[in-house]
This record gives sequence, structure tokens and C-alpha cells, in this order.
Amino acid sequence: MLNLPFYTFLKLLVSIVSVSWSLLCVWEFTRPRSFNADLSEPPKRSPTRLLSFIKIILHGLTLGSLTLYIIFYALALKNFPLTNIAEGFIIIAWLLVTGFLLSALPPKARSIDAFLAPIPTVLLLIGTNFASTLHQTTPPVLTTFIPIDELVTTLILFSMINYFYVFIITMLYNQSFSEIKKKKTLFLTTRLPNLPTLNKIIETFLMLGTFIFVIVIIVYFSLMRTIAHSANSLTYYHLSLSYICAGGLFAVIFILVKLKRIGHVQLLLATSIGFVIILFYLFDIF
Repeated sequence: MLNLPFYTFLKLLVSIVSVSWSLLCVWEFTRPRSFNADLSEPPKRSPTRLLSFIKIILHGLTLGSLTLYIIFYALALKNFPLTNIAEGFIIIAWLLVTGFLLSALPPKARSIDAFLAPIPTVLLLIGTNFASTLHQTTPPVLTTFIPIDELVTTLILFSMINYFYVFIITMLYNQSFSEIKKKKTLFLTTRLPNLPTLNKIIETFLMLGTFIFVIVIIVYFSLMRTIAHSANSLTYYHLSLSYICAGGLFAVIFILVKLKRIGHVQLLLATSIGFVIILFYLFDIF
């Protein structure tokens, strides 16, 4: 049974902290840049460093409060918190905030948080405040020992997030490259990491997303004997095949990127195709 006062407090806390974090990220990115001609002695109290520190604090508070919210919600309902679309949004937001550590904390990559931070905030606001209008029950779990549906769905969502990062950062890469090619120092070029850093981030998320898909495939095939005895065995064989296709596609994309045989425009198209494949088969789970 939910403790409504505490539950309401957690929802309010998560919303306020997450919105504050996102707004600060966007504001810091868009604020005018000031350069000191004498760089030998930087100021003791640098506004940029102070803002970066506050962002990290708010990021940690967002992650902590959201984790507490999910744990409390799961314990209260005695169920894995991934049984409807609203809970799915919350899990996606949690994975975004968690995975965001990979890109937000390195100094050279902090500026991209203005494009990534608002995404989990929007999902959080939807998932925590509009759950009643988004409720849709998932199929029952097929085994009594391992929540296969929830486990695999969470892994797929985590993999999707990595490719979503690739999609966003690749667009930023293309825009920065276009500005440099035109020999103009415009808005994005002066704020984003340099092109090699962006490319390394893209490769990291591609590798992580592909690795997660490999885990999904292993989980499905290792548990296939148990699943085959259920009435929905054909559906799960069908899903397994789709995961293999999607995982293979992303593995090929990652290899081509590492070998520099694919441009960033083609990478946008390839990741878009992968999104369509994953989303199409996720509809069979939600």
C-alpha cells in the first residue's frame, strides 16, 4: 500500500530537482562567454567552475531522489516497476540520468548536457504526474524465478538510450563540422567539445549499446527452454530473432564507425533505422 504523503513528497522532490538541473544546464550553455586576455592567473572563484559544481550536485540529487522513488514504488506495489507505459517512462528517465554520468562528468564533454538533461526531465514529469492516463498493463511474467519480461525490457531500454545519445551527439557533430567547414565560429562551435572528443563519445555509446544487445541475446537463448513451454513461445522466438537483427545492425554500425567507413550523416540514418526496429518490437512487450 502506497504511503501517499511520502509518495507525493518524492514526486515533488524529483520534479523540482530534475527541472532545476535541466534549466541550469541549458542556461549555462546559452549564457554569453567572457574571455580574459590574461590567462596566467585565473580568478579564484570562477563562475563556470561554480556552475559546473552545482550541476553535478543537482545531477546527483536527481539520480538519488529518482532511485529512492523507484525503490519505494517497487516495494509498495511488490512488483518490478515496469508494468505500464508510465513506469516505463520513469525507468527510461532513470537510465538516462544514470547513463548521463558517462558524458556529463568528463570536463571536455560537459557542454552536451544542455541537450541531454531536458530529456529525462520531460519523461519524469510525464511518468510521475500522468500515470493514470498512461496506464497499460504488460503481459504476465513467464517464469516464477526470473522476471524475464522486465529484465529484457530494461536492457533493451538501456541499449536504446545509448543509440539515442549517438543520434543526438551525431547531429551536434555534423553541425559543428559544418560551422568549421564554413570557417565561422558560431554558437555551437564555441561551446561544444572538439570534434575528436565528440567522435570518441559516439564510439563509446555505440560500443555500450551493442554490448547490451549481446547480453539481451544471451539472456533470451539461455532461457529459451523455459520460455518454449509457455503459450507465447512463438512470440518470444519472434522477438529473439528481432533482437539478433537489431544487435547485428548496431554491431555492423559500430565496426564501420571504428574503421571510419561510414560518415556521420549515414550514421544518423542507420541509428534511426535501428530505433524503428527496436520500438516496433517493444510494442509487443508493453
